[in-house]
Order: sequence, then C-alpha cells, then structure tokens
Amino acid sequence: VMIDPKRFTILRLPRALRREIEYRALRTYPREECGVLIGRSDGGWIEVSQVFSARNLAREAARFELDPVDLVKAHDCAESLGMDVVGIWHSHPNQVAEPSHLDRLAAQPNWSYLIVEVDQAGSAKLRSWRLDAGEFCEEELRA
Repeated sequence: VMIDPKRFTILRLPRALRREIEYRALRTYPREECGVLIGRSDGGWIEVSQVFSARNLAREAARFELDPVDLVKAHDCAESLGMDVVGIWHSHPNQVAEPSHLDRLAAQPNWSYLIVEVDQAGSAKLRSWRLDAGEFCEEELRA
C-alpha cells in the first residue's frame, strides 16, 4: 500500500471520538463492529465531528455488512447538522488495520475507511484509508 503525496489526505479524529470507536470495537470483540463517520471535508482535510452507530448485519464474526437503513439514518443526521457522511469505520479483530479484499469491493471513492485493529489483550490500533483509482491510499490520522 502506497502513500502518494498527490492523493494524500489527513483525517482529523478528536481523541474523544477515537476512544469511543476503540471502546465499541473492543466491546464486541471478537465480532467486527462498524459505524459511520460524520463531518466535513475541506480539500486534503477530513474533519470528523460525530461517530454514528450502525448495526453489523454479517453473520460471520470476521466480516462486516453495515446496515443500509443505518447508513440512510447517518446521512439524514449529517444533513440535519449541515455536515456529510465522510467515511465508514469498522474493526478487524486479530487482523491488521489494512483494507481486506472484501473492504475494497465495498468501498466508495471520496470516503475515509477507518479500520481498528483489535486483539484479545484489549489493544486497539487505528489506521485510515481512502480509495483512489481503485487502490487504497493511507491517510494521516490526527487528533
């Protein structure tokens, strides 16, 4: 996975929202957890202002399928706040925080894909990605 400076973006995720995502991901371990990122995008910056809960409809523990009804609710919530859906987050229990083949198939351009690597010891590592020209590029994650 490459970081191309021409396509480089920064995802700003306040510490409180980061802790909320980590908590949700660890709470459902070893099942994958998912949600929606709401905020604003300004050029190379994506500012997350709210984390919207979403149900994982996948039957397998190591997969996520974000409930489309929850995605519509997140869009409505974002619109009511004068913001946008800027991305999706989900956990990877016992897997690295890199997009899988299935993640790539479901990804939309112009959204951030925040992946939380969680393990049995209770640690969480976050990385963010953006689909560009069919390939994932890593975004810089800042508080």
